[in-house]
Amino acid sequence: MKGLDNLVQIITFGVFFYASFLATLHYMRNRVKWFQSIPEKLQPNTSLRLVSSIHSTIAVILSIYILYTDNDLSQSKILYNSPAISFTLNLTTGFLLYDCLLLAVYREEFEWYYVVHHFVSIVAFYACSTYGVFPYIALFRLLSEASSIFINFRWIILTLKMKESSIYIYNTLAAVVVFFFIRILTIVPNWWFFFESVNTPDWFKVALIHKIICVGATVPLDLLNIYWFSKIINLIKKYYYNKNNVNETKTKPTSISEKYD
Repeated sequence: MKGLDNLVQIITFGVFFYASFLATLHYMRNRVKWFQSIPEKLQPNTSLRLVSSIHSTIAVILSIYILYTDNDLSQSKILYNSPAISFTLNLTTGFLLYDCLLLAVYREEFEWYYVVHHFVSIVAFYACSTYGVFPYIALFRLLSEASSIFINFRWIILTLKMKESSIYIYNTLAAVVVFFFIRILTIVPNWWFFFESVNTPDWFKVALIHKIICVGATVPLDLLNIYWFSKIINLIKKYYYNKNNVNETKTKPTSISEKYD
């Protein structure tokens, strides 16, 4: 019964996010000038990223609130559930399902690893929400959605051809810092949590299939985060390398007289 209730909630959230995507796309195409300046082909992707940022904001706020206020969760990190936890995880699972639908429709705009990320996350979050396994680590991993806000904003800034603006620089810096602290720096503590849990009574109460799903899901998610972070670092290095080359070209003497003045 719990699984059926969760499925209904997940589908409801999926429909909600899809309706939000269509409403945002329609409204901004007709009413928002900066959105109208974006090539029509890229407008659906822009709308998708706006909805994604809304989801990320809600998910992060809910996760922080539960982690901070739920005393029972802090005492039962391996095997525990509550309506608030199920709501939060189902919200994100519904969003991921909706996102998978758009990935299928606009597949030329995205790469294969998004599908891997979404599929692994959907299966793991559904298990956590339905069977109450590893709720602490699930909510803790949801905090990583904070970096999506800055990454989405960066994509929109680039689409608006504002790469040289100060807002692009500050947003990129924020994206790197947040991504590093909540997706990269947390890899070791996450695995240490599993290691410490192995000999606890609650660990043996978790079904083997759920251990495989939830612990196993951590591997591809961590690898993807490392891969994405390396791409971010390479993009930044390329940006500053090109910028330095431009500055050197501007300061380089253009004539014999200028060279010896």
